[in-house]
Amino acid sequence: MRASPPGWRIDGRAQIAGDARSSGGTDASPVAPAGIEPGAGLSGTGRSFPGTRGNTVLQLTCPYCGAEADETELACGGQAHIARHGPGSSDEDFEDYLFLRVNPDGVHFERWRHAFGCGKWFHAARCTRTHEVFGTYPAQTLEPPDWIKERIRAKRPDWQGGQG
Repeated sequence: MRASPPGWRIDGRAQIAGDARSSGGTDASPVAPAGIEPGAGLSGTGRSFPGTRGNTVLQLTCPYCGAEADETELACGGQAHIARHGPGSSDEDFEDYLFLRVNPDGVHFERWRHAFGCGKWFHAARCTRTHEVFGTYPAQTLEPPDWIKERIRAKRPDWQGGQG
């Protein structure tokens, strides 16, 4: 069985201190990851999920079918816009492609698949600290569209144009 982060159960829902499903006792508020208040900075991009008592779920709009899907309907594919090297590349380039990923505290571009919907891959720009979503766009783009960059700069004037 996988280990889950402190305060979180394997099914992704917050473990409620004192909840009958955990250890019994008094009714208490959900346990959120360190430094993040439940629902902080979501600006309407998340909704309450049954069993989480107010914690919010990441919601992304699929750019293909237009459905607003929560993270339980999506599959994360990791970092977007990765340089892929073809045949004849060095071992170091291939190792970098396989194992090295940016893990920023801030703006991040990710690949997502609408697994329980249209099934298509797309990219999302979001803040890893607050889960604020700046927008989603088709996966066939080689870099984030200008309207996404402008939206990020409007909310994060110090953003330099990269991930993180």
